[in-house]
Amino acid sequence: MDDLSVAVADEVTGDLLGPYLGHSVTNANVRHALADIRMAMGFTEDCFFYCYRAIESMRQQYFDDPGAFDDGADRRQSWVRLREALDVDESTLRALHVKANTRRHGRNVSSQFEERREAVRMTRELLRKFILTLPPPPPMPTFDA
Repeated sequence: MDDLSVAVADEVTGDLLGPYLGHSVTNANVRHALADIRMAMGFTEDCFFYCYRAIESMRQQYFDDPGAFDDGADRRQSWVRLREALDVDESTLRALHVKANTRRHGRNVSSQFEERREAVRMTRELLRKFILTLPPPPPMPTFDA
């Protein structure tokens, strides 16, 4: 998936990597989304499931009350906030949800490489936007050698 790479010559700059590392240490939603995107890229049949779950992890950030039960009006509002913050339309997310749910409910999913690549690309782009909406992470600690 070379077109998913943002590295040049296997090198990722600190400017690009820093926010991901910082937020993955301090924000479980980022950490879970990153793990699910990695899984989506590695498990062909489960790609859509993992992409959607990564988006669901990001959505957790958009609850007014982080301890709120993930149901009803609070749940619906968190989806609205996510779509607005990340500039993604509901129909795009619903289409991915349908594909994810098929596998989630145990059915085998056949898909084309292009469909999976697009799902991963979109999810990575949403994570990039998501990270940009977060306040800067605290500085990474330094250790004496």
